Amino acid sequence: LSPDGRRLAISLGGESGEAVWVKELPAGPLSRVTLDSAAAFRPRWLPGGRALSYVANTSDGLELRRVAADGTGGAELLARNERALFEGAVSPDGRWIVARTSGGIGRQGRDIVGYRVGDTTAVPLIANPAFDESAFALSPDGRWIAYESDETGRREVYVRPFPATNGGKWQASTNGGMAPVWARHGRELFFVDAARRMTAVSVAGGSEPHFGERRALFTLAPDDYLDDNTYYAPFDVGPDGRFIMARRVRSETEAPPLIVVENWFTELRQRLQQR
Repeated sequence: LSPDGRRLAISLGGESGEAVWVKELPAGPLSRVTLDSAAAFRPRWLPGGRALSYVANTSDGLELRRVAADGTGGAELLARNERALFEGAVSPDGRWIVARTSGGIGRQGRDIVGYRVGDTTAVPLIANPAFDESAFALSPDGRWIAYESDETGRREVYVRPFPATNGGKWQASTNGGMAPVWARHGRELFFVDAARRMTAVSVAGGSEPHFGERRALFTLAPDDYLDDNTYYAPFDVGPDGRFIMARRVRSETEAPPLIVVENWFTELRQRLQQR
């Protein structure tokens, strides 16, 4: 959702590939804003609401780009890394680009890195190769970064100061935690616990965050989009406190597709020889 809550940025797939679109709420037009051939997904609004960052799948790998919210002017490169970037955002003060790297399918090692605007060198913000650190969320005032980590053996939500992330670490969740999102006023943090309950916790300011009582707001339905292979927040909360979420659409009469791959072993041998 845009900073004013009046527009929705979303990635949609179709015959022409995956692209970022902007929807005027509640019943306005839906307009495509990424117009090249690179698959585009996971958009985030930049400060001010006039532009978006998103991940582009290019021939050189996954990189972070910027595009105007009305689609004019073409896309600009924000950040590129030797490790694929699967999520990114610009800090509220516009001085930092924050991104999350890939750990690889079935492996740990997802990290959160930062780039000072104008610099191409990545600064490790929260990066321990033994664990997954992902699904980051910058507070509206830019003082804190919330994220999820599996350092205890299951995912929990933590908060650190930003950009000096080594200045402290505080655990915000107590019963598992995924996909943190800040309230627009910055005094509340939302996340999903191990029982798939959307949970709210108040966050008092000061030299360190102080968390209030954790309150379960509602339970995610089985088709609400969030599972163990989701390393970002696939939902948002508006200025009015209402959530917007993605939901899988399934038909009870729809049969699963049958995919037949011919000459599979021949192709596999050829690929192994090429390596």
